[in-house]
Amino acid sequence: MAFGCANPVQLLDGPGFVKKIQELPAESQTELLKFAFDCDYATPTCASCGIKMIKRDSKRGVFWGCRNFPRCKSKFTTRE
Repeated sequence: MAFGCANPVQLLDGPGFVKKIQELPAESQTELLKFAFDCDYATPTCASCGIKMIKRDSKRGVFWGCRNFPRCKSKFTTRE
């Protein structure tokens, strides 16, 4: 409660968020766009470790596995 009182917090829905971005100067919009797309979105991130996963192949098929295996056993199958 104290944090909310000390810091102005405003909840926005999607269109409200986009409107706030559009109200920024063009240079700031460009910087945000660069920041938003400055990652590898084709490679999933391990939900447990927060690092990029590795595509692996097994007898049961292709899947994404954590780089920290065997310590972290997070994985999921692909739809290939």
